[in-house]
Amino acid sequence: MALNYLSSGLQFDFTAVSQQSPDEQQAYAVRLREVENLLLCQAFGGQAPRPGSQQRLQRYLNGEISRAEAFQELYRA
Repeated sequence: MALNYLSSGLQFDFTAVSQQSPDEQQAYAVRLREVENLLLCQAFGGQAPRPGSQQRLQRYLNGEISRAEAFQELYRA
C-alpha cells in the first residue's frame, strides 16, 4: 500500500505488517499515524524531510527505536 501524498523516496514498507499479531498491528498503526502527522506538519510548514529521516522513521515504524529517538530532530534548536 503506497501513501499517495508522499514522494516515492518516502514510501514505507507495509509488507511486514501482515505478519504481526493484532496488538503489534495496533502499535504499528499508532506509530504510523505519528509519522504521518510529523511529515504533514513539516509539509504544512514548508519543510522538506531532512536526509536520513526516512531511515530513522522506518526504524521507528518497525519498533527498533523509541519515539524520543525517532523525533529527536524536532527538538533540536
